Amino acid sequence: MESPKRPWFRSWFVLSIVVGCLSISVLQWARSTGSLNEFIDRALPKPYDPDEDKDIEGFITSRGFNFSRHEIITSDGYHIEFHRLWREDSVDRSSLPVVIGAHLLGTSNSYVMDPDGIAFAYAGADFDVWLVNNRGTRYGRKHKRLDPEKDHYDFYEFTIVEIGAIDLAEQIDYVLRETGHKKVNYVGVSQGGASLYALLSKKPAYNAKIAKASSYGGFRSFCYNNDIRYMVAALPYDIFGDYLFDLVSTRQVLDVDFSSCSRTAKLCEYLGVNFLGFESNYYLNFSRVGVYGKNFPAGSSLRNFMWYAQSRQIGCDGNMREFDHDYGLIPRLFTKLGLRASKNLKIYGTAEPPLLDAKNVNIDLKIYYSDGDVLITSKETFKVREDLNVPDGNLHRIPDWRFSHFNFVIRSRPHAIDEHSINYFRGIESPWNPESSEAA
Repeated sequence: MESPKRPWFRSWFVLSIVVGCLSISVLQWARSTGSLNEFIDRALPKPYDPDEDKDIEGFITSRGFNFSRHEIITSDGYHIEFHRLWREDSVDRSSLPVVIGAHLLGTSNSYVMDPDGIAFAYAGADFDVWLVNNRGTRYGRKHKRLDPEKDHYDFYEFTIVEIGAIDLAEQIDYVLRETGHKKVNYVGVSQGGASLYALLSKKPAYNAKIAKASSYGGFRSFCYNNDIRYMVAALPYDIFGDYLFDLVSTRQVLDVDFSSCSRTAKLCEYLGVNFLGFESNYYLNFSRVGVYGKNFPAGSSLRNFMWYAQSRQIGCDGNMREFDHDYGLIPRLFTKLGLRASKNLKIYGTAEPPLLDAKNVNIDLKIYYSDGDVLITSKETFKVREDLNVPDGNLHRIPDWRFSHFNFVIRSRPHAIDEHSINYFRGIESPWNPESSEAA
């Protein structure tokens, strides 16, 4: 199914939409004065959705599943809360638990916001489901000694490497201790896939703890994303590198409540479909935009985003590396001229960051990707297949331009991807038939 071409003037129209939405946000902020409350409520009434008031427990129990909270304190001091759901009368304790990894800027909530959320698909298939979280998000904003506000420079000094090799690793260990199993099945959505690859590259012993894994739009780099929006956004960092950090007052990014977008749902729908990477509204229910905006985005570190920017340059030969503290045209030039000491040499003991060797990843893996994913393109997926030596038969394409990267997380209807992955975890070889989702 081919994606329709969009006229160039939509970009200008989108700009006006952005300005309009920013204006609405300013008005919302001004409500704190009390003088504009009545005017805004009359002009832009906010539709009521009871799910907007629910926390993670409310989402899960209201769908008829059991729920429990859990917490770890990581080896480097971060408190991370994560969650478990199951159906008491039918859960198969003999089956391996399913761990679902958090996507970028997301938390456990992302997978239970909708009645057809990913977590409910697996729990409804009688799996014991664990939703893990990451440092820096709303469920990972405590530390044994660091204050995320006062010590934000140090608190947010992390990337996908720490998220995978520490946060994910130690939550998997917790799940294994709690359940008595020796292995888990793993679902990695977007960054949830990247964090697993980072973990296994850095700590290959964890290969033995992963029975099977499904990657929903997962990646290792951004080598083939040539979208002008991302290239322009990364350009200052490509030039100034770590010097750019000195110009920014915080290291934490994108923990924002966008629930007020429900006041202008049609505008937000147009913005999402034409600007933010949703190729179509087919798999979305924009009447629930208040629920989505309340739970996403949930925060990350600026340094993590900078690692993604680096991956466009240093991971394209398959040799992904940890964070490069000497990255950028000016830092490299100053280091070469002796005007700046190498931070890599100080931190790692080597001029180049340590390698995240793909040869260390050795798991049974299925990869799902979509024609409508403009963020993680098919070329990027083929690169993962090549880097990790994934058999062609384990690569599954969604031939639908309407299914965007975000639809791996948010969708208003079931999709064949979940049933196919569930059968895979059960050891059932089923044909890949993404068209069956059309009738769902």
